[in-house]
Amino acid sequence: MTQKVSIDMLEEQLLCPICLEVFKEPLMLQCGHLSCQPCILSLPRALEGQLLCPVYCQGVACSPLAPSIVVACVIKVL
Repeated sequence: MTQKVSIDMLEEQLLCPICLEVFKEPLMLQCGHLSCQPCILSLPRALEGQLLCPVYCQGVACSPLAPSIVVACVIKVL
């Protein structure tokens, strides 16, 4: 059965875990979490040149960082 989602609930899912604002140029880390491009670029580096995931606080590979086209499109519609 399909569950309807309110716009408010959807907007909550579109918040960057770093700046707590709606994603700006969302990028996906290797762990699958999303953040704004400017926020990802400001993340501290872990050992061996990895980024620290803002959700799990564990190191993830720096590249490739993929733009999240679907999330960017959803944000434009809202």
